[in-house]
Amino acid sequence: MFEHIMVAFDNSNESQKALQKAFQIAEFHQSFVELISVVQLPDYAATTDEVEEMLSDGKNFYKSIHEQYEAEAKLRGIKFESKVLHGHIGEALVKYADDNAIDLIVMGSYGRSAISRFLMGSVSNFVVRRARCPVMVVKE
Repeated sequence: MFEHIMVAFDNSNESQKALQKAFQIAEFHQSFVELISVVQLPDYAATTDEVEEMLSDGKNFYKSIHEQYEAEAKLRGIKFESKVLHGHIGEALVKYADDNAIDLIVMGSYGRSAISRFLMGSVSNFVVRRARCPVMVVKE
């Protein structure tokens, strides 16, 4: 049923729980799991070097974390890859899912107040509204 699962991952407790849920689903369905992190770039940057530094820092931050989960997936017999994207987080996740025939997106829920959600929105709400595939939001 779910051959290709994408996990939106920012290393928060919620996204770690989402990844564990995706691993459970993958074990049951023998699915391929992609762990996707997104480095959000500033709307305005003084130089291209500043943007490149942010990208490099983001990739370095996620590298060892992704490797840890890759090892766990291997031990559990789960086909696994990870990537670090950049851009607006919600848009990058939805575009990646659309471009890569994702069957299920699994992501954490973030406990924002109603006012905060109204003013800023949330990544999970954005993805749920825009994704073409099912989205599982894992609550803490």
